[in-house]
Amino acid sequence: LHAGLSLALTRLGRHQEALDAANEARRLRTMALGADHPETLAVGIESATALVGLDRTEEAVTILRDLHARFGERFGPAHSQTIIAAHELGVNLGRLERFDEAIGPLAAAVSAKRDAFGNASGNTMNSMAQLALVQVRAGRVDNAQATVDAIWSGGYVAQNDYDRRSESLLLRIMGEIALADGRPDDAKRLCERSRAE
Repeated sequence: LHAGLSLALTRLGRHQEALDAANEARRLRTMALGADHPETLAVGIESATALVGLDRTEEAVTILRDLHARFGERFGPAHSQTIIAAHELGVNLGRLERFDEAIGPLAAAVSAKRDAFGNASGNTMNSMAQLALVQVRAGRVDNAQATVDAIWSGGYVAQNDYDRRSESLLLRIMGEIALADGRPDDAKRLCERSRAE
């Protein structure tokens, strides 16, 4: 219950209350299930999300790095919580402008999502878009372009509003790639298209 409450509070922008609810969920689950139980560990994702909302991204990254390692060791790279932790770790390393460091976890999330959902999934596309973003910001423009090309060649088609929001982000990233590649007219066109989506 408290973990679900934490997520709801985060969506409302009530980040301190969300963190408090996540901490209470962890305490209760530790008592009932043990500290290393997957359901106890999974609360860490909610804690990290609340910490990001409180501008405590470094702390969130520490939690996510630990979760990614622990889930990976215990359940392997294809486990849903390992994938979520990898994606969130990469995204938040990117927020801290640690772009080179962010590439590894996001590439791991992309690989696992491709295996689980296929290339055409919006879930896969979201991680691929985030990977392209950190690649271009790390100065790896060719890699970023290859990641974007793989999204479209993989048969991706938006299926819902979440996919369409992710697609708008992807268009902005494509604009950033075009700008880094010396194509300002393409960058402008893509950014305008992202605002229209």
